[in-house]
Amino acid sequence: MWNHIFQDINYDKENGEKKTEVNAWMRPYAYPGEREEFVEKAKIAKQFDMPFRGLVEFYGDDLIAYKQKIGSCRHANAFLRIFTNYVADHLEDQCPTSWQACQPAFWEELIFAYFPSQLKITTKQSESELFLIQLKKFVRWLDQRTGCAWYPTVEKYTEEARTELIICERLFNNLVLRLFPNAHLKEQEREKDLDKIKNAIRAASEVYNSVYKVTAVTEDFITVTDIDSTRVFQIVGLPADELALGVLLEGVMGRYHHDDFFYTWFFTENVYPEKAENYFVFVD
Repeated sequence: MWNHIFQDINYDKENGEKKTEVNAWMRPYAYPGEREEFVEKAKIAKQFDMPFRGLVEFYGDDLIAYKQKIGSCRHANAFLRIFTNYVADHLEDQCPTSWQACQPAFWEELIFAYFPSQLKITTKQSESELFLIQLKKFVRWLDQRTGCAWYPTVEKYTEEARTELIICERLFNNLVLRLFPNAHLKEQEREKDLDKIKNAIRAASEVYNSVYKVTAVTEDFITVTDIDSTRVFQIVGLPADELALGVLLEGVMGRYHHDDFFYTWFFTENVYPEKAENYFVFVD
């Protein structure tokens, strides 16, 4: 009998620092050769950043098998990293116990709420299109491998989300580049932009960081509602011609004086379609 212990170090998602808490799983081996098989799986899993816990979860073998199928395809690998982070890091212990145990909400949250949080600033702004294409390819393969029938559900959600995600991606890029015009340049140039924003936030008397739904748009200001506190704000510093009602903005805003009527938008973290609101959980 062989044993192998898999460990995952938890991370503080707020500031990216390691915690002291460690989760451990012990896996008994039925025969000596099984140890070598697991070592090989761990090497493959590392190529798309799947944590060790994935080796003992239901999805581990399937994601490793899919990685072997896609090889070095860049877009497929990018999708696989996002999906792995979703099940292993975002859902963690709330992840379903099997593909059959998944509910439609599993796929809906992935598409509408989790994927937008993974968007990056790119010159082509095609991340949404690529993700949805790769997701459908993966689910078609998964159905054939496991006997599930998730493809019709995923296809429905991807068609529903496609236009909204493209709009959110374009808006996210534009909002970030308004504040970080040097985002595509060298790190030193980006740091200069960041310093300006930090100084503006330090100068404010009130600062808020939350997720806000756009509820009204005028030429002069944007009205948003904090989906956590339901507080309403009028904001300047956002492009009225680019914002659509219902879109969700995650970011930082504030005002310089307590008697100021308008708030200033300082920084955009993420942009989500309206349906993502169903999946936000706020912790006091």
